[in-house]
Amino acid sequence: HLMATLPALLLLVAVFVLNARWIEKPLLSPERSFSAYWVRLGLVSISGLAVGWLWWAVAILRWRIWARARGADEKETQRLGQRTLLLWPKRALED
Repeated sequence: HLMATLPALLLLVAVFVLNARWIEKPLLSPERSFSAYWVRLGLVSISGLAVGWLWWAVAILRWRIWARARGADEKETQRLGQRTLLLWPKRALED
């Protein structure tokens, strides 16, 4: 969790913090400013989620490779990851 989930959450927050001024920056007319705020907030939310998800995906892949290199069973690694809410459950077709 320290190498996958925590950095992903920190990256998500960092995207919001770095774009806070852009989100609240008013446009020329007040009528457009309110809708532009929501559009900007949506764009920053999607980009923050994308950055966080990409980090998580790479970190989980590295964790699986690390565990396999140390002789861990893949099914047991999956079960451990699911129990600790680090991994999504695999679909039934993949088992």
